[in-house]
Amino acid sequence: MTPLRPPNEDRGPVFLERKTYRARRMMDGARLLPLLGVALFMVPALWPKSAVIAPPAPDSFAAPVTTSGAMLYVFGLWGFLTLAAAVMARGLARAEEAEAASATSGSNDAALLTATAPDADHADHADHAAQQGAAARHEGG
Repeated sequence: MTPLRPPNEDRGPVFLERKTYRARRMMDGARLLPLLGVALFMVPALWPKSAVIAPPAPDSFAAPVTTSGAMLYVFGLWGFLTLAAAVMARGLARAEEAEAASATSGSNDAALLTATAPDADHADHADHAAQQGAAARHEGG
């Protein structure tokens, strides 16, 4: 029988980084915001009609919504959706900048390592020069 090992020994961390998690949830919210807006803009279609347009049903207990109330709802919803989209766009821009900064700092480290390490062309030139120097010493000596 094989010994039991801890469940996360080989798989790495179970949870995402907090910034990554928040950025993904913000993207999900940005994708769902238009759908939420469409659903909320459809709500006035469910409201009872005004008594002027159609007489209320005898068994209806709902009071009709005034035009001014409907207009306040529509423009208030429009303002809310605009504000929510602006907040999400700002949050996504910050997350993208942070990700770019972390990627840039990581690539700068890699570039620094490759710049200090001899590449194949320089190594070939150094080997060739060493061989020529050794041959010249051998002929002269």
